[in-house]
Amino acid sequence: MKKKYHTPVLFIQKLTDMTNISAIFKKTNCFRLLLALLLAIPTENIHADGSRNLYPSGAKGRRAYLTSYYLNYGESLPFQSYGTHYVYAKKGETIALASSAWTGDATIKLFNVQGVEQTLDRSNNAGRISTRDNELAGPKLTSTDATSNRYLPIYYSVPEDGIYKVEFWSKTTTAMTSDNNLVATNADAQWKSWNGTRDGSSTHIGAWDVSVINKNRDGFISGRVYATMLNMRIEPSSDVSQGFYGKMYVLTKDGYTYRVDNNGNNGILFSFFVNNNGFVKGQQPGGSVDYTPIYKSLTSISEAVNKKQIWDPTGPDNEQNITHKMFYTLPSQDLPKDVQMPGSVPGGKTWLRNTVVVPRVMNVKIQGVDDTEGQVSTKGGNIKFTTESQGAYTIKIESSGTPVFATRYLYGTAVAGSNSVYWDGKDGN
Repeated sequence: MKKKYHTPVLFIQKLTDMTNISAIFKKTNCFRLLLALLLAIPTENIHADGSRNLYPSGAKGRRAYLTSYYLNYGESLPFQSYGTHYVYAKKGETIALASSAWTGDATIKLFNVQGVEQTLDRSNNAGRISTRDNELAGPKLTSTDATSNRYLPIYYSVPEDGIYKVEFWSKTTTAMTSDNNLVATNADAQWKSWNGTRDGSSTHIGAWDVSVINKNRDGFISGRVYATMLNMRIEPSSDVSQGFYGKMYVLTKDGYTYRVDNNGNNGILFSFFVNNNGFVKGQQPGGSVDYTPIYKSLTSISEAVNKKQIWDPTGPDNEQNITHKMFYTLPSQDLPKDVQMPGSVPGGKTWLRNTVVVPRVMNVKIQGVDDTEGQVSTKGGNIKFTTESQGAYTIKIESSGTPVFATRYLYGTAVAGSNSVYWDGKDGN
């Protein structure tokens, strides 16, 4: 009998730019109380950007494992990754790294701003998250930190400001473990690998963490760690309560922050990423690619990849396609703003936090194919406009008098700056 799985529905909440948060908290007593509660949280407990945020104490549902595997796995994982994360850090700070994967091929790699792999010290079991209690407690601030249940991470002293890349290699990178051997794990429980132990061979990682320690080594800085894609694995269940409920914060290029709740996702093997277009029309006869969003699901992921109907989240952005950044906590307010930061990222540099952009369309005009402005023949013409931000557009062409014709709509994706859209001169019929 074939199992049925529910269709996952994401809860998405848009959050304001945090620079305006004081005005929002003044509006009601309820918000003032919330602010007081937030301020009452000890700063030493705000740390550990990683699995601990997805599975806090009392988390419901099941644990989705981080899949670290660089061979193609067909329909399930079309874009491969060694569990790649990125962390913005400043000179004098310390990056702390750890994961539950330890034996076999398991390792943690860190690449500096120039993309050069660094030598990491894993002596004395540094970088190992052994238990659920360790995961919840987080990393030690220093090697002599005696705080109960905290684990010893790998420490890396940051030599310069920029974005560093972290890779979490699993216990095996040679073959995907059989689906039949998966051991389901509750989100609030000790993870297990395929043979029911903590150290069996697996391409999946139960716990992982990247933390930034401040220059004084007396506190953590949250909201500096992001991923552009997470390949994950969860044992399927027809019971909605046993899905993946992890929450993440998505920072978009135009400056907005969204909180995304996976809401019981039962994706089994799934790639989790966010972009500005979703699925697009893709490859056209003649070889050109149409990046107009289609606003619907597809039946074949491999076909979507081959026809370029989905942008690769592991590559750099271009004028029309943006992969947004997924954070485990609210993005830090000290992320560099309105600049391209250098780092070990696709393309060598990327945005982190931008001033919120309200979309505006300006300088709209129509130009015939013979370059006559304001006039269009039966051969059609080009509708031209400028805008300050990337985004999807809708052009509505309607009659303003007689003769009346059927309204025509043109859809597409605009780039920041000048845009020109061809209209063939036909109406909606």
